[in-house]
Amino acid sequence: ACAARPLVCASAGAGAEAGALQALVLLMLECMSHPSYRVAENLVDAWVCFGDIPMQARSEAMRLPLFERLLHATVQRCMWPADGEDVDALDFEKWRVQSGSELITCCLGALGGAAFSSALASLLPAELPTCAQAWAGAWRRVEVVAFALASVHVEFKTRLRTSAPPSAPPTTPTHDSPRGAKGPSEAEALALDKISIDSLLAQSLGLALSLPPLAKERGGEGNVASVVDWRLLHAFAHLMALFGGWLKLRPQLVEPTLDFLLTAAAARAPGGDGVALSGLLASAGRAMPAGAREAPRLHLTAADAFRNLCSHCATQLAGGSFVDVLVRAVAPLLDGGARLVLGDGSRLGQDARVPLAEGIGRLVGLLEGSEPEVASQALRNLASTP
Repeated sequence: ACAARPLVCASAGAGAEAGALQALVLLMLECMSHPSYRVAENLVDAWVCFGDIPMQARSEAMRLPLFERLLHATVQRCMWPADGEDVDALDFEKWRVQSGSELITCCLGALGGAAFSSALASLLPAELPTCAQAWAGAWRRVEVVAFALASVHVEFKTRLRTSAPPSAPPTTPTHDSPRGAKGPSEAEALALDKISIDSLLAQSLGLALSLPPLAKERGGEGNVASVVDWRLLHAFAHLMALFGGWLKLRPQLVEPTLDFLLTAAAARAPGGDGVALSGLLASAGRAMPAGAREAPRLHLTAADAFRNLCSHCATQLAGGSFVDVLVRAVAPLLDGGARLVLGDGSRLGQDARVPLAEGIGRLVGLLEGSEPEVASQALRNLASTP
């Protein structure tokens, strides 16, 4: 009913039908928390149609506060269930990727970048977690923020590319402003969106970049999988792959990001790596040991992000000394044997070594004209890897 007549649902009409349909919208919001994912999935089209109605055409109750509540309900539904909760993992992942991401994008369109970013930022820890125990209580909230950012990466990039003249400082809109009060201009709103999006990305990626040093403090070889859940590492690596252009404009973040990605590409499941080709093939069709499925997915996502970042930042990374450091870090990963993804749809059988070699190969190739001896030595180091 709401999808068929969204304007009537949103209007300020006082008729009985309009009032009943507005009540139905609120019922839709309550149904977002229904235990069945099918119920929430059936509401997606209605919310998208409703979100297309201009704000000025809606009654007061159908404006921004409603979509703030929808974003909160959707994000909670997209958060990984706590250990022990009786949830079908396949149903959860399907709903999250297909329906959840669409609803999150709908909320961004209705709320704007500033309000959307503020709502997500409220989920992030106020202080940097400094131990595995602190991350255990925070990783699900951080992961869902990374997932939401990945869901709206196209829309965020569009807003970041839009320039606004700095003629006046942006002012934060409030929901309790007097009716008819003048809000921020379009230029001010765009500037505020950009500031808010930049801040949220920096805060989220700052959490990711804190993990390799924390893992090294724990001793051993700095295995980040011993600090946080695999799923958070995967979400961070995916986010970095999508925002390579944003990272390029912040050179101080590029090297720490590459360090995170190579650390994630080498991550091992605590208690056993589970990533050797023989182990994977032996476990195919049977129960996977801890990390046997998650590790190759993480390795491939981190390797893809490494390649993307090397492509975006090639000219600023192509210095002989730094490329030599990267070659020494990448070569052991290429020497570790095939690490294939099992049971992951279209990525089935892909080897994480391929994007790693392509990324480092691009940087080495740029050295050929300026530092041929360094390039030759880097090639020899890589060619010695089986």
